[in-house]
Amino acid sequence: MPDSVEQNRVLIYAGEDVVDLLVLNRLVPEMVQLGLKPVIIFPDKPKLTSPNLTNPAVMEYGFYQHDVLQETIIPFLEARPTVLDAEGNLKKDTCYTARQLANHFDLEVRNVQSVNSKSHINSISQDPTIIGALSVRCMQIFKSGAIDAIKDKGFFWNAHPGGLPDYRGVIPVFRAMLNGDKALRWTLHTIDEGIDTGPKHATTSQSVDPTKSVWWHYNTNADNVSAMLLQHIQDNINGKSIETYRQNKATGNYYSYPEVALTDKFNDMGGVLVEPRSKMEAMLAKIFVSQINPHREEFKAVLSRAIDVRLGSKNEGKFTLGDIVERGPRYGALELVGAR
Repeated sequence: MPDSVEQNRVLIYAGEDVVDLLVLNRLVPEMVQLGLKPVIIFPDKPKLTSPNLTNPAVMEYGFYQHDVLQETIIPFLEARPTVLDAEGNLKKDTCYTARQLANHFDLEVRNVQSVNSKSHINSISQDPTIIGALSVRCMQIFKSGAIDAIKDKGFFWNAHPGGLPDYRGVIPVFRAMLNGDKALRWTLHTIDEGIDTGPKHATTSQSVDPTKSVWWHYNTNADNVSAMLLQHIQDNINGKSIETYRQNKATGNYYSYPEVALTDKFNDMGGVLVEPRSKMEAMLAKIFVSQINPHREEFKAVLSRAIDVRLGSKNEGKFTLGDIVERGPRYGALELVGAR
């Protein structure tokens, strides 16, 4: 390999939810500070077929985690000048879109139809600058060809929002809170051909606040998750040994989307997947537009109108089975909820 080729590119396969964007906002600037060039990749979401995707609670959660971000917040932010601090840097109290991050740091953003396609695998194999890859709640399942191509370059880690092997699968934060766990964990593990079954390297821990929603717990843990990823990237490029713990694939649990009876049980316990509408609007505004952002009031008005259109103003914006029947399967986007 020519000495002039700088090996500094890390592929980040990202989901398209609020939590994923929060992790990118913490992680990408720090990676750039290390001299790395993150390549942000958004794979197409696979078609999901679980009947529990029509569970109103799951649909409501997915709306606030994904739909309102993709359909309203990102278009709003990208249609306006990026708000920077007085020195021209990104503001610490603002969550930017992936394209705003890429434009600021001169990075690449890709959309790929399939992570397992021959063209995508070839693009990895033929790029001498790649040193590894991360998955941050990527929806697609990697197969051997893509896995081998990435591991030929270096590390291939996934940040899974649950303690493994106990909480494999989807919305593990909900399952842990339903089970009465006092702490929630994200697990960093190497990707293999199973689902959340690869060797583990590290975990984060977050105390459960029973007064807060599943949505809140996902999104407030972004700092811890980013710090875990960054530390292991630093250790890797510095040649430090990465601790590895094999999972017993025959143990643990794999969870799919919860049925109505389970989310009703969670509600009876005092738990909720999302906060009431008024609190959700306030939290989204706090994440994406700071108090001194010149677009703050306009953002809040546009967000409120979007929620009116999708949820209606009745019942604090809660989904009902009647809404599903009336509005049809597009309401709630049956492929919207992050599976990783």
